[in-house]
Amino acid sequence: MHAEQAYLFRHALLRDAAYQLQLPADRGQLHGLALAAIESVLGGPPPAPADDDLPASDRWSPHPMDSSAAELAHHAALALQADSPPNPALRDARRLYLHRAAGHAEQQLALRSAIVLWRELAAETDGKLSAMCLRRAALSAEATGDITSAHALFKAALVAYRALGLRLNEGVALGNLAGLFAARGDIEQAEKHYQQALAIHRELDNRRSVAIMLGNLANLCKDTGRAAQAEELYQQALAHHRQDNDRNGEAIVLGNLAELWQSLGRTADAERTFEQALAMHRASGKRRYQAMVGSTLAVLYYQTGRPPLAFEQIAQAIAVFREIEDRPGLTVTLANLATMRAQTGDLAQAERDALEALELAQEMGRRRLVAGTLMTLADIYVRTGRAAQAEPMFRRTIAIMRALKDSHSEAQSKAALASLLGEQGQLDAADALFTEALAALQALKFLRDEGAVHCDHALVALARGDLALARQRWQRGQGMLAEAGDEVERRLKREAMRNACAAAGMALLDSDTT
Repeated sequence: MHAEQAYLFRHALLRDAAYQLQLPADRGQLHGLALAAIESVLGGPPPAPADDDLPASDRWSPHPMDSSAAELAHHAALALQADSPPNPALRDARRLYLHRAAGHAEQQLALRSAIVLWRELAAETDGKLSAMCLRRAALSAEATGDITSAHALFKAALVAYRALGLRLNEGVALGNLAGLFAARGDIEQAEKHYQQALAIHRELDNRRSVAIMLGNLANLCKDTGRAAQAEELYQQALAHHRQDNDRNGEAIVLGNLAELWQSLGRTADAERTFEQALAMHRASGKRRYQAMVGSTLAVLYYQTGRPPLAFEQIAQAIAVFREIEDRPGLTVTLANLATMRAQTGDLAQAERDALEALELAQEMGRRRLVAGTLMTLADIYVRTGRAAQAEPMFRRTIAIMRALKDSHSEAQSKAALASLLGEQGQLDAADALFTEALAALQALKFLRDEGAVHCDHALVALARGDLALARQRWQRGQGMLAEAGDEVERRLKREAMRNACAAAGMALLDSDTT
């Protein structure tokens, strides 16, 4: 194109100078014209979503203009600034395009943009739509790990729903708040809010939400060591989801149930159920849930002697979590990867992964994630000869898990510290911690973890010279690990036993250790 036929503003400052030369009223009119022109080119304005139309629902239909909606909302806002009195049509356009832009950002997993847009729309509306916007902003904030903002937004939405007398929405917001309390480690408040939400949904005969609350309560029981209660609640939730043909809800519960079975040593059941859940999430295109299940399934693959498959699965999960900015999922998966790398000897990269996970957990203020990543990092420090740094980490983990009433993780932490103390020759202290850990794990029926602790406890008896007791503990632990199908842990324990026997100048404890 010839210069005589068009102005080419090749520098941002020139464009800004030309823009500022326009009078405010003229600029407003130009923004209005730009809005109308873009609408015309793209086929006219999209339909306005209803107050309760959510991006995750079947009622939400993507529109070709959604990718331009944020720009159009901006044009409408600038046009309104110069419009006196404000044009109702421009105000409606502003709200329409904010709604479309927020929903589009959420569907594209641009969660930080979604938070801003939902909050802007909430400020410019009222009633049910405003409350819905606050809740959507809270969900996006929670997914990014911003628990403080999410809590404030959920509370504001709950107050609004109660003022409007919307019981169903009140129940949903109560469930959301319960999830935040659980993430922060306030188990009593979490359980209280879940039960309140469950009562409302049962009162309204809202079976899908009843199933969701049952599944959430099951997660809480699983995380606090109430395995039998957790399994019963998962089965109740599954029955509701299947009755309603809710495949997505069923897949979520199956993934959580598989994780419970994995911790109980029911490895074959766990793997089958993980893979069933993963296939269902793939069929529905739920990438975040695919990554969540894939991350945990990777651990199972690793434990059952399939490291290449495990590393491939966990790399896929990390890529998704990074892309969608899911910091909680990324934190857990990085910690799992660090553990796997440490056990395969890649200690330098394992430490980098663990430190990144710890930083994320601390930024989010999630105590359970902080404790889990501290355990991972402490184990790496033990492997790299930094026991003095590892010991306070183990003790801090024990304190956090005790405060969270997570007796399973507290027992794991005690066993890890006991192993360290045993290696340092503090045999009485190690014995006491091992005994406490085993009592908890036996009560919880966590077969794999109990087996691993029996093997470690055998080394204390070996150090005392009590070969009969050492052999008894060793054989019991190895049998449990074999029953749980954890070949990697069996191998690691055999290596530790070989080293201890060699240091003591004695034969191996049994013929299965050759």
